Amino acid sequence: MNSVPTIRVRSLRAGPIRVDGRFVLYWMTANRRVRWNFALEYAVERCRELRRPLVVLETLEGGRRWSSTRHHQFVVEGMRINAQRLRTTSALYYPYLASRPAQVQNLLAAMGRHACLVVCDDAPLHEQSLSPDELAGVLSVPLVAVDSIGLLPMRLAERAYPTAYAFRRFVQHALPGELLTMPQANPLSRVRLPSVEPLPGSITRRWRPANELLLSSEPRLSGRLSIDTAVASVATTGGSLAAEGALRRFVRDRLADYAERRNHPDDRVTSELAPYLHFGHVSAHQAFDAVARHEEWSPDRLSEKADGSREGWWGMGESAEAFLDQLVTWRELGVNFA
Repeated sequence: MNSVPTIRVRSLRAGPIRVDGRFVLYWMTANRRVRWNFALEYAVERCRELRRPLVVLETLEGGRRWSSTRHHQFVVEGMRINAQRLRTTSALYYPYLASRPAQVQNLLAAMGRHACLVVCDDAPLHEQSLSPDELAGVLSVPLVAVDSIGLLPMRLAERAYPTAYAFRRFVQHALPGELLTMPQANPLSRVRLPSVEPLPGSITRRWRPANELLLSSEPRLSGRLSIDTAVASVATTGGSLAAEGALRRFVRDRLADYAERRNHPDDRVTSELAPYLHFGHVSAHQAFDAVARHEEWSPDRLSEKADGSREGWWGMGESAEAFLDQLVTWRELGVNFA
């Protein structure tokens, strides 16, 4: 049972799965959402195979160079939505706010001693000081990184492309087959996993999970974490719920004018999805699906001519193609460079 494409799955620590482990652990760092997420989907599949429960650990660190109230509040608002959405599932959600980076490593090592295996997000850049490759050195169980960053699997490109034109040609050759395998919109829907027994007190007392009050309070957040409070929070709300609302508004109210007016900031016809894509609150697959449905599009409308042209390859309207060029070509070119 493997619905996640193999090219999106990378083993960082090989070895036998701990058959007497208590749960499958998913460390959520780049894809901070419970929908349209290949990494979560992969973890759920392993739970079903092993007949073990799922623990979702989402961490946020203070004490780093760019740690600020603005950054942390946006991410914490997303953690609050994840807590609400996972509360109605069989998974255990463990949100942890660390004042120092070392706390995350120690928590993962402690949880890993009780896990069958650990699944993490594969991403070119990490918001955490501990990279997945470094995590492999502190675990005694298999560690698997899963790529859910973009429409194109990161490992599909075998070289860095020097221009958007060159990368666009590559995308037009490689992407059609990848569009046939999309992540599940809700991988925990109608899935019954075993219930999670309470985690050991040695873990929950030393690394206390953030409660709902902490996740909803900016003053409490600033007081607990080592962050720059001079960079204040802004009106834009973080989290997958707000991201989905922004996506709906864009497709419904702004997409028609996007091609003509997107370079005029006062007109406000852009998607405003950038921070949500950056922090993983919305998926590129989800944004693509919303636009494709709006255009009543199907893959047979793709052009057979993969010449790197910005227009005409998708077989959609001008504004939809202009948006997808930003979402796929320019965004994923940055991933390719990284």
